[in-house]
Amino acid sequence: SLSGMVIVCGYNSKLYNDSLSSWKRVTRTTAANGRSGSVQRTECIWINPAAQKKQERAA
Repeated sequence: SLSGMVIVCGYNSKLYNDSLSSWKRVTRTTAANGRSGSVQRTECIWINPAAQKKQERAA
């Protein structure tokens, strides 16, 4: 259990989705370039309730 504000960045995965199911998840699709050329990636940010409350108060 974490009492502070926490934000986790990564790619969509069952591990994160299961572990952070009570957190807000924000997704963005972006282009990534590699040896195979350009591909679409979905990047995610998981925001715990403490950080989400702080973000809402600041808005």
